[in-house]
Amino acid sequence: MDAKEGTKEFEELDLLALVLEKYEEEQFPIPEPHPIDAIKFMMEQNNLTQFMR
Repeated sequence: MDAKEGTKEFEELDLLALVLEKYEEEQFPIPEPHPIDAIKFMMEQNNLTQFMR
């Protein structure tokens, strides 16, 4: 994992990362959340409520 850019080892690691990323996208797709659910999640993560204080 410490391969220097421009080396054969770096190119092999880069190719391996691309192959793994493609495999994960195809085998384990993550659906897009509904926009309201995404907003609610972000509000919860930031300790926000829908009411103004």
